[in-house]
Amino acid sequence: MRTRTIRPLVFFACLLFASALRAQTLNDVMKYLDNEQYEKAQSALKSLIASAPNNGDNYFWLGESYFKSDDMDSARMMYDMGLKKNPGNALCMVGSGKVLWFEGKSDEAKKMFYNAGVVIADKTSKLTNQQKAMICLKIAEAYIIAPTKDLNEAMNQVNKAAMFDPKNILVHIYMGDALYEKTPGNATDAIAEYKKAIETDKTSPLPYFKKGVLYFQAKNPDASLSELDNALKVDSMFAPAWRMKGEVFYSQAKLDQALAAYQRYISINKGSCNARVRYAAFLYLSKKFQESIDLCKQLEKENCTGNSLIYRLMGYSYLELGNTTDGLTVMDTYFKKRSPETTIFQDYETYGKLLEKSGKDSVAIDFYKKALDKDSTKTDLWNSIGMIYKKKKNYAGMADAFAHKIRSMKKPGETDYFYLGQAYYFNSKYALADSAFKKYCDIRKDIYYGYMWRGRANAGLDSTNKTWQANPYYAMAILKSKPEDPKKDLEECYFYMGLYYYKSAKDYASAKCCFQKVVEFKINADSKDKETRYNIAKNTLDLPELKNATAAPECVKQPQQ
Repeated sequence: MRTRTIRPLVFFACLLFASALRAQTLNDVMKYLDNEQYEKAQSALKSLIASAPNNGDNYFWLGESYFKSDDMDSARMMYDMGLKKNPGNALCMVGSGKVLWFEGKSDEAKKMFYNAGVVIADKTSKLTNQQKAMICLKIAEAYIIAPTKDLNEAMNQVNKAAMFDPKNILVHIYMGDALYEKTPGNATDAIAEYKKAIETDKTSPLPYFKKGVLYFQAKNPDASLSELDNALKVDSMFAPAWRMKGEVFYSQAKLDQALAAYQRYISINKGSCNARVRYAAFLYLSKKFQESIDLCKQLEKENCTGNSLIYRLMGYSYLELGNTTDGLTVMDTYFKKRSPETTIFQDYETYGKLLEKSGKDSVAIDFYKKALDKDSTKTDLWNSIGMIYKKKKNYAGMADAFAHKIRSMKKPGETDYFYLGQAYYFNSKYALADSAFKKYCDIRKDIYYGYMWRGRANAGLDSTNKTWQANPYYAMAILKSKPEDPKKDLEECYFYMGLYYYKSAKDYASAKCCFQKVVEFKINADSKDKETRYNIAKNTLDLPELKNATAAPECVKQPQQ
């Protein structure tokens, strides 16, 4: 990303000379940012700010260096400082708007973007066309890279930028990014834009790099590596291409080549905390959890603590290694260094898992819910919450958890309905339980389990067996059962059907068949209920009505629908 934000100075030769020096320095900053050398960019920008403390653009680019290194709090501070020192600075408005957009404050963000657009439209503005284009491009970038996207507006902003500065390769880069995000299954239009960027500036490795990333996302690693090599032919020191090669090799399980590529990335960014943090993240993804922890500890000793991701990576790695004590400690440090707006779903999920493994279930639930506040689409976390409530025998809480999950899904799974049904059943809400188990059976018509639970729920509704309304479900459970299904479950079904045939239907042949199954299935009487059922079945078989009857060849009949 190479651009200039220099306002031409027309007075005095000395000022022209100073402007040329500043342009060269800012150009270096752009190269640093493109190359993920954020500490170098920050150092250069701090020098620029010291020499020109009221120039808002410098604060914006310093904010960008923090934003790109995942330090949104520092980025926000710089954007806001730029507006304080240089009120009306459009780039800083965009920076502040981007932070608001990432935080989900869309109305406030759009107001900042609108205000930046007003500055561009002001005919008295001294902004160059290149500066106006960059403002539009930075708005577009925010809409493209944020979790919540507005791709139509992003493309609208890119088209505005093209009117001001058609030779800026970011016009094609961001248009390609937006097009691919809009239709992820079709990369043709995005690739066409990246090719236009190459035609616009053959000296930039960025378009080749973007093609490499796109092919990787499209699960074409060979094409990805080819484009990344093209980027390195243009600039062998373009660090992001080496980092990306590491990730592609990792996806192919070529760990030695992946490590070599990442080490090249580190060597180019020698001394960079951010680059080494990225390497620690790569080690974590490679399941080298202890190595990731060791590197993060070394970075902590070297005072790289400004990058709070080292604590996140240690916390995640400790969880994988089962070290909950150290995991909780480093995650506590991490949360102290991050504002709630800049934490992510996985942070709270990880902390919740560490708490749960430490036996702190109630607090774990609180953090799982915080995680869901961050991303409500991660519905599987409701399972963790529900199962904690089940373990605590808090069936109302369990029901609430699975009801939440089902409401938030387009197509709930059978297990979601099953656990919801169990929660209602154990809370004696038998009608609701039956309704949930019915949905389970609608999905899994082929197995006995759901019908057995419908039988239990209906038996709960008819506890005195006045109507025997559980009989069709217990019958279906038997009919759907297979020889390998657990006898401990089927014993319950046969016992109920034996009572139904004996007491209600007066079908002694079927009753005898069912009770014989109950006696036959008594392998281990592991509960008082089973012992009681066995004894009742055995005693009933001795009664004259059954003793003189011939057992039916099939114990149960297909229930009427």
